[in-house]
Formats: sequence, structure tokens, C-alpha cells
Amino acid sequence: MRYALWRRRELSRAARARSHVTFLGTQAGLGALDDEVAKALAAGDSTALVRTIPRGTQGSFTIVVSPEHLANRFKKKDATLPAVLSTPIMIMTMENAALNAINLYFEAGESTVDTRVDVSHIVATPVAGRIVAVAELTSVAGRRIEFAVRAMDGVEEIGGGTHGRVVIDLRKLCEHLTATFADGAH
Repeated sequence: MRYALWRRRELSRAARARSHVTFLGTQAGLGALDDEVAKALAAGDSTALVRTIPRGTQGSFTIVVSPEHLANRFKKKDATLPAVLSTPIMIMTMENAALNAINLYFEAGESTVDTRVDVSHIVATPVAGRIVAVAELTSVAGRRIEFAVRAMDGVEEIGGGTHGRVVIDLRKLCEHLTATFADGAH
């Protein structure tokens, strides 16, 4: 499988946004892409970053369900709701599993943010249940990274679906937020 490769016409756009990360490679390694990257670097393009994140890379995240994770804490503290894991907390475990899968591939100042979550929560989990979420990388397209996600409670799968993230430059995000909200208009 071949991941996204920025062509010469796209490199000018990358030069304007130097923080954008391009993931290059194949499942088995860089192979023939080394030549293309070498050409881009020889042409003076210092933004042609090379990273390989193999398809199938996995991460996990574990929690033990406690009272602050319960559905009745999120729904206006509705005491009529059963004392079970809330869907937002299950999603949070899946998002953290995805982040754990790819954290080691980033340079200082880089991270990812969530862009999409499409999951089903199909089984209730009570207090003291141990939840293990697992995310498996399914594709990389430029800065966009996709995962298959699932969560289990030790007995059965409690939810699953897909999740998308995008690579960001933390400094640029902070600058954008400062500029956007500096006037207090928002």
C-alpha cells in the first residue's frame, strides 16, 4: 500500500505552510519512494518530510469505569439513567487509543486533532468495568489519518466504528486561536 506523496505542484503549497507533514511510504518501507524524496530535497524542497506509519499500526487506551464516567453524569445529572459508561467517555477512550498508535511518529510541536468519529455504542458497562479501546491505522492521505476503532469490556465488544485525525502544527494552531479570539468577539 502506498501512502500520500506530495507531487511537485503540491510542494509550493507546502512551502507556504511549512508545518504540514507528508507521510510517504509503503507498508513494507520506503522502497522506491526514496528516489522521489531525494529529488525533492535536491531541488531545494526542505518540506519533503518522510515518515512511514505502517498500515495496521495499533494503539490502546484503558480505563476503569468510575462514577465520573457514567451516563447519568452527562445528561443533566439525570438520576433515572442507569449507572453505566457514557458514550462520550467510550469515544474518548477510542480517540486516545488512536493518538497512542501514532504519537511516536511525530516531531516536537506536532500532534493530531480529531476530525471525525463514527461509532456505535452497543453494550452497557457498569461501574468498575475495565474498558480497553484499540485503534488500528487503516489509511493515511496527506495529513489525514484514518482508524478502525473498538472498545471491549473484558467480556465482549461494547462499541466500534471509524475515527479520523489530522496532523497539526501546535504553534500555528495557537497563533490561529490567538488571532481569532484576541478581539473577544467570539
